[in-house]
Amino acid sequence: IYLFLLFLLCTVVCESVLACIETMSSLIMRNGLRVARRAGRHFSGVTKTSTGLVGLPVDHDFKNTLISIYEDTLKAVEGIPEGAPYRNFVEARTKHNLDIVKEATDAETIEAKIGLGQVEEIADMARRQLAYIPEYVENNTWETVDERNVRLGL
Repeated sequence: IYLFLLFLLCTVVCESVLACIETMSSLIMRNGLRVARRAGRHFSGVTKTSTGLVGLPVDHDFKNTLISIYEDTLKAVEGIPEGAPYRNFVEARTKHNLDIVKEATDAETIEAKIGLGQVEEIADMARRQLAYIPEYVENNTWETVDERNVRLGL
């Protein structure tokens, strides 16, 4: 597929198919497939085939995944009273990360700015955070011991 993409690019730049084939041949002969692969990666948008982490596959749609998780998290924390430290922290961090993801054009930028590993790891942590929020809300974990005792009639 890389060579095909390079061929398509080349036909746009070169005046004829023959000139394109000649250009591709010289690229491959001079630099091996490395140049052709690099050009193909540029147009395919996908460069990673493995995260290198067992059980954590590559997410080719990482940007939409992260945006979806962060938006769901912001909705979920609305069940926690305003002013609760946990809600304040989660909202601030989630909004910060969401802004980074929306502005970024590639995984490397997101990874560098958030600083918590690969985009797949960041999504995994965000999913776990989101999964914890309903439990936090159900147990009124923001309450002090005295508030809890009053609510339970103790």
